[in-house]
Amino acid sequence: MEANCGPGSQSMIPILLTILLFCLSILTNQAAFFCVASAIVTGWTTFQSGRWVLQNDPVKQRGRICFLFHLSVTIWLGAPSAGVSLLLMAGLGFRVDDLKPTGIALLGAITLSSLIGLVAVLFAWVRRVKIWAHPAFEKKLLQELRDELPPTTYNYALFVTVTSVSLPILCIGAPLLITPVAPAIIVFAILGPAFLAGVVCVMVSRRILASGPKECLMTPPEGTTVPLNDNADHPGTVPRWDSEGHQSD
Repeated sequence: MEANCGPGSQSMIPILLTILLFCLSILTNQAAFFCVASAIVTGWTTFQSGRWVLQNDPVKQRGRICFLFHLSVTIWLGAPSAGVSLLLMAGLGFRVDDLKPTGIALLGAITLSSLIGLVAVLFAWVRRVKIWAHPAFEKKLLQELRDELPPTTYNYALFVTVTSVSLPILCIGAPLLITPVAPAIIVFAILGPAFLAGVVCVMVSRRILASGPKECLMTPPEGTTVPLNDNADHPGTVPRWDSEGHQSD
């Protein structure tokens, strides 16, 4: 049985969307269309990577949690990309009449990413799932199985964890920053939640973040184990799918 194509496949969807939205930006002289295109292009591979894990992970519950992390990363990466594109298009002479709606949209995207990430973090914590998220999950998995994974490969789930855990905690002290109070209370309102957020992030990260894609797939929820087939006869394969994108029954 053949699996769905992984994120490494050459999809024409983001390319076509980029061309379409860029043409709309030119025709309407509105930078917003290109900002949306930039966000789609930036987050597309991450979304496809999460979709690949969701469809191919033999432990469906873990696959769903990993997909939520990838979805949060998709929005997390797309929001600042759209902001940078807006400034670039404004510098090129495109009409940007009012930055307020765009700023609200970017803030909303970051908030949405944090909410999705917070849900994913809670599920990973409760189910004791080790998470590893990356725009090239499948490629990095095969590299690690062949002992070729670069040591500088980052776990994007860390960014989601820090943002999702810190944002609600930092909001605790936010009301004090807009209220006339003593300077000492303002300092406490900033440093207190920041310190608490740091401690919580360290605790959560140690429990749910995997060191690599292999560890992520070898620690499914509820104490069960799905061993990886990384022996010398079949390097770079895992249960149910291989490096060619085929699944076995």
